[in-house]
Amino acid sequence: MKTALVTIPLAASLSLAASLSLAASLSLAASLSLAASGQAQVSPEKEQAIRQFMELTGQMDLGTEMAGDLLGEMRPVYPQVPDSSWAELSKGLDPDEVIELVVAIYDRHFSLADLRAIIDFYTTPAGQQIIKKMPAALQESRVVGQQWGEATSMEMIQLLGERGYQPVAP
Repeated sequence: MKTALVTIPLAASLSLAASLSLAASLSLAASLSLAASGQAQVSPEKEQAIRQFMELTGQMDLGTEMAGDLLGEMRPVYPQVPDSSWAELSKGLDPDEVIELVVAIYDRHFSLADLRAIIDFYTTPAGQQIIKKMPAALQESRVVGQQWGEATSMEMIQLLGERGYQPVAP
């Protein structure tokens, strides 16, 4: 596996959110790269099953999406960088590296028998329905969960205030 390292100095004018987001992205990439470097080789049969599962579930574009997200987060942080430099940096990103990292993750968590059963299920009409409808259901669940969390935390804050507790600044 080829691993490219691009070192870009962080601008002093980064917002906290942009700094944390960029740091998290770079940290995740470094962690995944380190984790993958110590992985045992996946058998060709199991790798084929993992890739088939990823194809069925629409994950084969994950590397391209993540590379686009990374560049999308970095561009506003470095507005002075010309498009030609971003294009050059983009050429240095290999989306297949992300796929290799994800293959290693599925290898650790699923046996070949599990993968075959999962693939069998996902090729059924019910499995196809899950693939089609799960993203929207998960998104709705996130929204409901966030709303629940906000409402519940407000109730807890009010209850704690009634009991004489006040938040302490960190």
